[in-house]
Amino acid sequence: MQLFIGCVAGVLATLAMDCLGILTIRKKWIDLKGLQIVPLLLGRWALLYFQAGTDIRLTSPLNNEKKVGLILHYLIGMMLGGVFSLLPSQDLQTACLYGIATNVFPWLLMYPAMGFGFFASKLPVQKPILLFSFVNHVMYGFALGFCYRFMIYTL
Repeated sequence: MQLFIGCVAGVLATLAMDCLGILTIRKKWIDLKGLQIVPLLLGRWALLYFQAGTDIRLTSPLNNEKKVGLILHYLIGMMLGGVFSLLPSQDLQTACLYGIATNVFPWLLMYPAMGFGFFASKLPVQKPILLFSFVNHVMYGFALGFCYRFMIYTL
């Protein structure tokens, strides 16, 4: 049951993270100069069979890239929520630290694989994209912990 709750909490936390991301961009709290990695570029990268190192921004848009990107994004959030449920502690502090730790995936795996370099070092908006990622992943962790604890105590 804990694993199931973790997966559901992961999906809800991903939704909370996306809502904050949309708000951040619309309110221009962080200016990404039009760069939109999720879902478009994530979907394109997946549809191109994970071609590592190719600057994904230079490739042509593909059919269904947005749908594929969203599905992948939420599956990843669900999987990370499941992993969180297996940790020795699922308190809010642990959840926030876990959210921060999930930054290793975009910074050290996804960005380099998309041709952006480690820590998005090849992007002209390196600092804003790192800050955007950090803030959103803190929100993911907070929402994950909140949703998980809420469901554990109410179900």
